[in-house]
Amino acid sequence: AMADFHFVPLPGTSEPPIKPWVTVDPESCLLVPGASKDLLVTAHITKEHAQAFTKGEEKIDHILILQLRPGRGARTKKDTEGMMNSKFISVNGRYMASCFGCSLEHLVKQSKAVRSPQNSLLNEKQAYKIPKELWRIVDHLYRRGGLYEVDLFNTEGDPEQVAEIIECLDTDTEFEQCTIHSMAETLIRFLRNLKEPVFSFPILNQVAETWGHGSMHVFCKVALRQLTELHFRVFVYIVAFLREILKHREHNGLSVEALVHRFSCLFEKDPLGLDSGESRARKLLQCYLSAENFT
Repeated sequence: AMADFHFVPLPGTSEPPIKPWVTVDPESCLLVPGASKDLLVTAHITKEHAQAFTKGEEKIDHILILQLRPGRGARTKKDTEGMMNSKFISVNGRYMASCFGCSLEHLVKQSKAVRSPQNSLLNEKQAYKIPKELWRIVDHLYRRGGLYEVDLFNTEGDPEQVAEIIECLDTDTEFEQCTIHSMAETLIRFLRNLKEPVFSFPILNQVAETWGHGSMHVFCKVALRQLTELHFRVFVYIVAFLREILKHREHNGLSVEALVHRFSCLFEKDPLGLDSGESRARKLLQCYLSAENFT
C-alpha cells in the first residue's frame, strides 16, 4: 500500500515542526511500495535570525520528527489512534558568530569584534558612536584611494576576498591584501544584512504622507529627526562619505543616481512589496546626496 510522510511538532510544544532557519526538501511526499526518497535538510541563517545565534540565544540544535503514515487501506488500529511510525532527524551544527545580521544597537555595545576572545559588553555610556566594523571598512576605502577608484560600488568584488574581509571584521584581525572593489562590496553587504535597516519604512512612510506641501529639502530634515540617535549618526556618517566620493566624480566616474541605486539598502523596503516605497527612498537619498546642507 502507498504511504505518505510529513513533519510534526515535538509533543507538548507549540513550536513549528520545522524551525524557520531550517529548510527540508520535500516537506511531504507520497510513496508507492518499494520507492525511496532522499531529503535535503539545510540550515540557512538569515539576517532575521543571525543575531540570536551570535548572542547565543539560539543554537543549531533541532530535532525533526518525520511521521510516516500508511495508506488508508493499510492503517492499523494503532495508526488510527495516532501511534504513527515516526523517525527522528537531528540537525546539529556550530554557528560562527558574525557582525553580519546584527543590529546597530548590538554592534556598538561590543568592545571588540564579535569573535574576539577579549570581547565584552559595553554599557550605554561606553558604547561606540557607530559600529567599529563600519568605521574599519570606510577608513580602509579612504586610506587606500577608494575615493578616486573608477566605478566604485559598480564593480563586483572577489567573493573569496569579501569572505576574508568579513572574517577579519569578525575576529578583529588586520585586512589581508584585497581590492578596493572587494572592500566596497563588503560595505554594501554589511548594510544590506543589518538586522534592521538604518532608515525604517514607517519613518519613510510618515514623511512621504506630507510630500507636496513644501520643499523636498525640508522633508529630508524632518525625516532625519525621526531617527534614533544611533541610526541618525550612522546614516549621516554614510551619507557624508558618499558626498565626499561625489566630490571626486571626475576621477571615479560616479553619479548621484549610481550611488542612490547601490545604497537604497539603507532604507527598509515596503513590507507590502509596493514600488512606491522604493521610489520614495530613492528620492529621499537623492536629496541627501545633492542638497547643499543635508542635516
